Amino acid sequence: MIRLMSGHLQWREMRGRFVSARIARFLVLFMAALIILPGSGGTGSLVTVTGLLQYEDKAFDKNGFTGALPKKPIRFATVQVVRNSDAVVLNAADASDVNGYYSVTFTNTGPAVVYIRVLAGTIIAAGQVQILNPSSSLYSVTSPPIDDSTGMTFTRDLTATTTNGGGAFNLLDVMISAAEFVNSLTAAALPPLTVFWSAGSCDGTYFDPADHSIHVLGGCTDGDTDEYDDAVLTHEFGHFAASVYSRDDSPDGIHYLNDNTQDIRLSWSEGWGDFFSSAARNDPLYVDTVGSAASLSFNLEDLSSVTLPTLPTDAVYTTNEISVAAALWDIFDTTPFESYANVAGTDAVSAGMTPIWDVIAHYFTCAACGITNVSFEDFWDGWFNCPVCATANHGSPAEMAVLVADRKMALAVDGFEPDDTAATAVPIAVNVAPQTHTLYPAGDTDQVSFPAAAGTTYTIETSGLTNGADTFIEVLDGNGNVVAKSQRATDNTGLIEGGQP
Repeated sequence: MIRLMSGHLQWREMRGRFVSARIARFLVLFMAALIILPGSGGTGSLVTVTGLLQYEDKAFDKNGFTGALPKKPIRFATVQVVRNSDAVVLNAADASDVNGYYSVTFTNTGPAVVYIRVLAGTIIAAGQVQILNPSSSLYSVTSPPIDDSTGMTFTRDLTATTTNGGGAFNLLDVMISAAEFVNSLTAAALPPLTVFWSAGSCDGTYFDPADHSIHVLGGCTDGDTDEYDDAVLTHEFGHFAASVYSRDDSPDGIHYLNDNTQDIRLSWSEGWGDFFSSAARNDPLYVDTVGSAASLSFNLEDLSSVTLPTLPTDAVYTTNEISVAAALWDIFDTTPFESYANVAGTDAVSAGMTPIWDVIAHYFTCAACGITNVSFEDFWDGWFNCPVCATANHGSPAEMAVLVADRKMALAVDGFEPDDTAATAVPIAVNVAPQTHTLYPAGDTDQVSFPAAAGTTYTIETSGLTNGADTFIEVLDGNGNVVAKSQRATDNTGLIEGGQP
């Protein structure tokens, strides 16, 4: 044993030998130097790297991107320590936390110098999400090299900019947020989700139920990219959620916001996606950009739109996706808006997401509930009468009726009921104002009667059809025999022209 004391030389016996303290001190220092001198290999000891991971977001308003690039945390992303010489990953499964901070430990017994690699994929988030490039590899950002032979602790912060990986990490963050929203509604786990995106891609933005993947437009030839269009991305996640937990019978196809003659299956599917986007983001503003400007912009709260000023009058009936989305939003939100037609009390429902999810997750998937094709009408029926839901009747019938009437949705029996049989048929006069009927609920038939004179030609027609009505007319004689049937017209109206037999 050697003890060194300032200003003195001491001699101590060590195993029968005397050693000069000055010489011993030199030996100790020389041995220490051999341990810490940089070399070609790692230390072989535990090394820790910590830091903050962020990406540049793109702020937007109703007109498009504002130009601001706020930094947001890269949450729950996979963090790896990679040896520079042979690309071997040295750490176990690690991830950043909810605020973007990470801490990884590793042991390197090979050549020194490592780097941090952050993958655009999750291992511990609400649902497993991965953002892939065209070669099906995870997007990533990396740190500058770290010479791990020079110490035991290091700090490395990384920021993915809009020009270097930021888009991939915005995709990841949007999908994580949507998954967290769904996780707040159900205990059933989401399956893994894959997002495909690459700069210049012409693939389009859509959800593919065949493999639970979302494809994101990358600019193609016109500069229309969607990796920062949060509303559009969350819309597609809404289709993913419906595919997993609910039901979607959409025939797909092109759809326009001002079209109020859509197939009711399509208007429900796209309206659900529009609504889900706003509900998950807790923001009624929906914006899709081309370049930096909004190519599509609307607000579900008041239906204002800088790109389509006629939207408040176009978004009507159950056959328009924005009408469907706006009705769902008004059921969900806690901010009453008095309303598109300036009628007080048209948004008096503030139910939140739980009852909406109850209907679409349980009633829509009920095999015994008699649903033929999912539409807003089925949602309406399930709201008030759902034998398989957590709540059989979600209530507020008067307020709900006013809310949908504001969007001109005909979801109530007409004033002529009961009129489903010959005995209860309602008289209708010839050559006078038409009667207004609704075909509600499902399976409803309406019968009218009029005196027909022999040898006289009559035209019987349904017109002004809305909310997806598709009519078929039969003429019966006094004995209930069918004497004429309508031919289907291109606009779904029924038409019979002929004389009294």
